[in-house]
Amino acid sequence: MSIKVFPEQNKFMAGEVSPLIYGRTEIEARKAGVKVMENFISRPQGPAWRRPGFKFLDTVGGTVSKIFSFVVDSTTSYWIIFTDTAPKLYVVVINGTDVTTIVPTYGEAYYSDCPYTAAEIPLLQAELTPEGTELYIACRTKRPCHIVFSTGPAFEFDGIPFTGTYTAAGLVTDWTTSDAPGSVTFFQGRSYWGGSISYPERVWASDAGSTPPYSVFTTPAATATSSIDITHTKNGIIQWLAGLTKLLIGTEFHEVILTGDDNLVANTTNPRFEIQSAYGSDYIQATAVGDKIIYVSADGRKIRDMDYEWTKDRWISRDILFVSEHLTEGTRVSELVFAQNPYNLLLVKLQNGELLIATYERGNDIIGWGRHPITGAVSSIGVLSYLGESRIGILFDRDVIADTLHFENLIDPGQLDSYAIVTHSPAANTITGLVHLANQTVGVKADGIIHPDITLDASGDGVITFDAESIEVGFNYIAKLTPLPFVNDIQNGTTRSFTKKWNKAYVQIVNSYFPKINGIRPGTESGIVVGVSLSQGDYDVPVQNLGWSLEGLIEIEQDLPLQTIITAIYGDMTIDII
Repeated sequence: MSIKVFPEQNKFMAGEVSPLIYGRTEIEARKAGVKVMENFISRPQGPAWRRPGFKFLDTVGGTVSKIFSFVVDSTTSYWIIFTDTAPKLYVVVINGTDVTTIVPTYGEAYYSDCPYTAAEIPLLQAELTPEGTELYIACRTKRPCHIVFSTGPAFEFDGIPFTGTYTAAGLVTDWTTSDAPGSVTFFQGRSYWGGSISYPERVWASDAGSTPPYSVFTTPAATATSSIDITHTKNGIIQWLAGLTKLLIGTEFHEVILTGDDNLVANTTNPRFEIQSAYGSDYIQATAVGDKIIYVSADGRKIRDMDYEWTKDRWISRDILFVSEHLTEGTRVSELVFAQNPYNLLLVKLQNGELLIATYERGNDIIGWGRHPITGAVSSIGVLSYLGESRIGILFDRDVIADTLHFENLIDPGQLDSYAIVTHSPAANTITGLVHLANQTVGVKADGIIHPDITLDASGDGVITFDAESIEVGFNYIAKLTPLPFVNDIQNGTTRSFTKKWNKAYVQIVNSYFPKINGIRPGTESGIVVGVSLSQGDYDVPVQNLGWSLEGLIEIEQDLPLQTIITAIYGDMTIDII
């Protein structure tokens, strides 16, 4: 005996979910999640969207790196890049869609070159001063440093010259040039530092209202907060600091807030440390997202967000990788950043060089994770704001030039990775000077038409088969989406154990090019090479290669560098219940 059902999935915003919840058909993540989401981004409205490509900006020397943003104002933003190969410190200047890379000068009061080693660079934490003129840098095994901005633009790197009666030789009394705090933030007019090797549970703070701000430390007194130890037992070393509505402190074992009596500004006569939770943190800088703090758990596998709940009168922490816990199996999170505009994306670099991207719309309780396989490995990730829009910068080791990293920007509407655009007027068929893609087999779009892959020579030169005014060249990547098995309830239980067959099935796309569905691109036997049409509005793509199976899966794959937005999968299905 058989029955007919009419399955539909019209939302994918839960992203790729863990196999551990495949059987939980009653929960929302199972209904809005998928089995595979690679190089698709779940949108909070429901669709799955093939991610844009990464646009090539520049190369920098190095094998390890760390990116920080330096935002002076809404129209003046810079990337600060540390690497392990000379000159080791770069500033990338943003000017519209163009970039220029410069090397800063050194103050030479303490350093005449970049002091950080390959082991130290990935662990650096940094915070921009509220005025946007200095980037304070914390490292447990180097004296605190800063990068100072002046018009031009010009940047100068050196150690911070601390002053005050609680200092000596330009350092706070408790610190040395090889034993200093590993975390820094700004809160209520002070700089706060925490977690040195010798004083793992100690917090230091500058004088409020001092000149210059943030670097004056006086002997502990009722008017200053120069040095306070967290007094609770088993806190472990301080891993991060964050100033939001409270000063939040993440340690190896606890999440803590620091206030004074009656919630006043803390000082050495009235400090109050209050434990908020006991999950513990890894040594990775936390990220502020709206009224929340996002941090990495002590085991490196979970990502937690933390916000204040007035009904419980404390900061509550939740695991936002809970339904996608498998994504960090066998590795650890090593960096995370948040890009607010326009898509609310949380980007995560894993220790193995892989990239995860989540849509994080906490106000609507939407979190959807996806994997993003790329050519090479991710070295570091960063986000800055420019003209109100979040710019995502990523350093990749593309394994093209030895000891060289690609600095790239995730940007619409490119659909190739590490892509560059060669322009001609009049139209021509030559590609020249793409050294960052030398000797690589690359995808090509010429005036919007898909061209067969070509291999560039050692100079990054190549030729295509027809003339074009605009030629986009870069690495191909494949976007994959596989929904979870459709399971229906029946009178005596569930259809989970019965074989199924789609009679008719459709993949609904919007303003998209046809993807492959179950291995076939509709309308062609061999796939499209040249001349692809864009669907306008909604379009229901019929699914082929259907047969009997226990899962009844539909596999969607876009292997061409073309926009693809999946909005629904539906149809009618026969289930054999005998």
